[in-house]
Amino acid sequence: MRSGLLLVQAKPRYRPVLGFPKAFMGIIETQLKHVGYELDMLVYTFDKLLLVEPLVTRSFQAGQVNALIEAFCIHARNLDEFFQCSGQGNTLKAATFADSRYKPRPNDKERKNLISRINKQISHLTEQRTSEAEEKIGSADRAKLYSILIAEADNFTRHLQPHLRPAWKYVPGTAAFGDE
Repeated sequence: MRSGLLLVQAKPRYRPVLGFPKAFMGIIETQLKHVGYELDMLVYTFDKLLLVEPLVTRSFQAGQVNALIEAFCIHARNLDEFFQCSGQGNTLKAATFADSRYKPRPNDKERKNLISRINKQISHLTEQRTSEAEEKIGSADRAKLYSILIAEADNFTRHLQPHLRPAWKYVPGTAAFGDE
């Protein structure tokens, strides 16, 4: 007791996990689940396109395929920005959730080209948007990008901070993701 005041150590409001309050960890886990959703939708749209695209013969059905292609490309672009730690300042970055040894896979010329084509064809309405089929993101391009991003997801999963693993449902090497 000093100067008539009793000094009492206050109990913490939140139980810290690795120095972070519980409420903050809840936000981090929610953000991680958003990344999981992107990965889940990438897998879903890729699988659906493998089934549906070869069967579409009528032009009125092409809208369904185009919607799947656009969805795949948007999810692929979001995941690429996440894993490469690029994008705008408020873009989630893999390094936030990973251990200090995490390094994204190389952002080689082929990968940059695929993402650039998505930006021109899907993500942005630009003067460079093409109508030429050979310049658009085709099934072989999607397969390459899918392979790159699944390898990134596997790499990220191996380096995920241990206290976040319960919130991450992805199983490396299987392209499987789910709630339980």
